[in-house]
Amino acid sequence: MEQLSLLEIFKQAIEKDPVPVLGIIFGCLSGVAIVMTTVITAAWRSVRVRDAELDLKQQMLEKGMSADEIERVVKASAYQSRRKR
Repeated sequence: MEQLSLLEIFKQAIEKDPVPVLGIIFGCLSGVAIVMTTVITAAWRSVRVRDAELDLKQQMLEKGMSADEIERVVKASAYQSRRKR
């Protein structure tokens, strides 16, 4: 019995019936796309939240709020966002 390489096994499987092989390939690519989308979305959300917090801090500084007041607001908003999850 001769040993077949992975490429030869793949070629034989496609020649017999390409649908299952294409289904496996499509499934794997779909999984990769889902994971990539999840990671990118989480990173994008993190950046947007950080931007919003910086904008809020800048607005509070422009209104003349003290550092203690700003800290209280930021801690309260962080606490509220954790409770919503």
